[in-house]
Amino acid sequence: MITDAGSATSSAATRQLNVKPNTPPTARFVLSPSHPVAGQPVHFNAASSSDPDGDSITTYHWSFGDGTTASGSSASVTHRYSKPATKPPGWSWSTATA
Repeated sequence: MITDAGSATSSAATRQLNVKPNTPPTARFVLSPSHPVAGQPVHFNAASSSDPDGDSITTYHWSFGDGTTASGSSASVTHRYSKPATKPPGWSWSTATA
């Protein structure tokens, strides 16, 4: 409702509003080299991650599977594994948060 300077008041105006929930982003990444050896730097890149709502991805959270983690605004990170892993490093161990 609104009121003018002469104290006249309008009737109420209504409008239906449908608010959609924020859908989580989808994390995707590549690593290089694909078969690293212990001690070699491994480069992870999650630039192909996306958000179905079109939101910008603001933070990338990395869990490397060896007890170490990293977070930041960059889609790329480098990690060095000190000992051999039993499965390819990085597989299913990374998330991106928008």
